[in-house]
Amino acid sequence: MAWYLDRVTEHLRDSERLATTIQQRVAAAHVPKTLADLRRGKSIEFGAAQLTPQGLMHADRLLPWADLKSIDLSGFGLRVLRHESWFPWARIPACELVNKYLFRSAAVEMAADQQSLARRAD
Repeated sequence: MAWYLDRVTEHLRDSERLATTIQQRVAAAHVPKTLADLRRGKSIEFGAAQLTPQGLMHADRLLPWADLKSIDLSGFGLRVLRHESWFPWARIPACELVNKYLFRSAAVEMAADQQSLARRAD
């Protein structure tokens, strides 16, 4: 992967890909600490949404980890889906989130952990 500065325009070529790469790597580096904080009972703010030990919070609503089906990334934000529903539980614009990649990665992993524990308990 190489990025080049256009000397005429002084713009970085393919800057969107660079920004995405940086955000993804920062997210990957912070996921373990974020998960550890959640498991210790701490809630984590991401702007318009929050990850809590109980689930995902947005617009004063809680989606328990057991109900989280997936979080789809789009260029403009996230689409949160819940099990047994055709409609998104939430659409969160990227401009309202701090690091959508970290938010998504930590939420998906936390939900998978909680759902796995629930299956073992059954």
